[in-house]
Amino acid sequence: MSAIDDDLYIFGYGSLTWRPSEDLAQTEVCQGILDDPSFVRVWGQYSTDHRGDEATFGCVCNLLRTEELLRYFETQPSYPPPAAPEAVPYQDARSGVLGSLYLLPAATKAKTLADLDVREKGGYEREIVSVLKIDPSDPSKPPTSVSALLYRGSTTSDEVTRSRVGNFWARILYDIDYAVHTFAASVGPSGWNGDYILNLDTWLDSMDEKYSCIPKLPSDPATRLLSERLRSFLLKAKEENIGVLFAYGVGNNEHEQLGIKNPDTPPFSRPFDSDNLDQIIRGLWELALPLAAYVPPADPVMPHSPSAVSRVQLRAVECGGSHTVLITTGNQCYSLGSNAASQLPPSPTPNIRAAALGHAHTLLLTTSNRLLTFGSDSHGQCSPPPFLSNNSVSKSAIFTGPHTSACITADGIAHVWGCSKYNQSGTFKHPSHPSTTFTEAALGMRHTILLDSEGAVYAIGDNRNLQLGSAGPSSSSPRLVPVPPTSSISSGWSHCIAVTKGGTIYGWGRNDHGQVGLGHVTSPVPPTLVPTPPGDQPLKKATCGPEYTVVMSSTGQPYGCGWNEHGTLGVGDTEDRPTFAEIQVDGSILREGVGLMGVGGAHIMIA
Repeated sequence: MSAIDDDLYIFGYGSLTWRPSEDLAQTEVCQGILDDPSFVRVWGQYSTDHRGDEATFGCVCNLLRTEELLRYFETQPSYPPPAAPEAVPYQDARSGVLGSLYLLPAATKAKTLADLDVREKGGYEREIVSVLKIDPSDPSKPPTSVSALLYRGSTTSDEVTRSRVGNFWARILYDIDYAVHTFAASVGPSGWNGDYILNLDTWLDSMDEKYSCIPKLPSDPATRLLSERLRSFLLKAKEENIGVLFAYGVGNNEHEQLGIKNPDTPPFSRPFDSDNLDQIIRGLWELALPLAAYVPPADPVMPHSPSAVSRVQLRAVECGGSHTVLITTGNQCYSLGSNAASQLPPSPTPNIRAAALGHAHTLLLTTSNRLLTFGSDSHGQCSPPPFLSNNSVSKSAIFTGPHTSACITADGIAHVWGCSKYNQSGTFKHPSHPSTTFTEAALGMRHTILLDSEGAVYAIGDNRNLQLGSAGPSSSSPRLVPVPPTSSISSGWSHCIAVTKGGTIYGWGRNDHGQVGLGHVTSPVPPTLVPTPPGDQPLKKATCGPEYTVVMSSTGQPYGCGWNEHGTLGVGDTEDRPTFAEIQVDGSILREGVGLMGVGGAHIMIA
């Protein structure tokens, strides 16, 4: 920077337009137009330390040249670039970017440049650009060309598509509703994300009025459109008590069970690459779902701003055949997806503490211990024994299979009802130790497995695929499964998974799609130690879909194996996987704090 004259200008295009930093607050300020028509102001950069955090990403603007934006799109297989540069999102006929010019005194120049060096190390870069300086005393005069220092999010790093700083955000670039919901609900150390864009929009209004005499003052259609839509959403959110849920989804979305609706073409960008949004296969898609009549907790975990829309906090995510149920920390239940069998509870349903979803039915357990059922009763799965239908019996947990339902009462007895063709239903007390209780159930298509308070696993029902854990006939009474002491169980249609108290995984049963995760499709298999997913991270949970399995590491990273016809494993294709593969986030990164997971017929949602 030694070649720069003492009179150093800095060009601000984001928050510097309306809120100068401490170093710049006392300096001379005027406006200027970036003299490079290829630059556009783009709302598509993560903010994880400014207007958001690692758990609630915010979005700030950045400047990109046309070729940089095109190059970025080329790295995003779900979001290809437009066919021609002139069709780039955000580009406008009146080119150029309007911003603020700060004249930096020589006395503070060194300190400011040192601060910029720190920013540069954090994923920012700087360059000298030509700016057309508007004469503040007579804006009608031809502008004067000056050199100015510009700093912006890095576009040259090899890690630009994965880094948390300087990364451009495909999902938010392409979906205006997602962008608006992010602005509305994200809060960071610098405040509410909505303030950032709305203040810039207000500044642009003032510049239009101040410089009305300039015939080709650059416009900013993206900022204008996003701000207009944000203001409308904020009004609606206030009227309807809307909260925004940030989550991820992948797999089958034919019935909008992931909450992803086929949108109109976003006004400032291309349509989505998918022919339709019935199937999400390239990885987890970020979701920002508005939920009406949301009651936020009295003591929210996340930072908050009086102007921000509440961020929904969940206690459970459950997925069924083609529907999804969400339970908030305030015990409100919301439902998404198919309602062909009337399996969706009203949204919201209050006072719900637990849910379990089958192929086309739903069980809810209220805070007053009442059992509610919705959906198909083709096998009696929505007709529990009469003594379970009221709140006189304490129910500690509820469970579902494709066509069966279960609950465990406070006395540790498992009650299973619905399809009983293979003797998988009935009332089951512990077969060996009267003082030992059952704590958990997992229901398959033709079998039931139970976990007791000592960590032993028992199985009942059909055994043609070794669902009972060892060779032999089917059983109408609990049979011990030879696995180490276990902390949790899960079942698909005909395969079973146990997470041991030591943190390892054992799987058994049908394996024709590789759903047990052993690296082959030999089927069936007896209880077998399953190789740890890549990274050797401790596991938080394991959940079975019909013919696939998903595990989540202690960091919230999901891995999947088995049947992948609908792209449920998020690996970019629809080929089965016999070993656990990492389920990545399509065009983005995984938020911190992810820990809830629902696994359905062919879809997954995590939050």
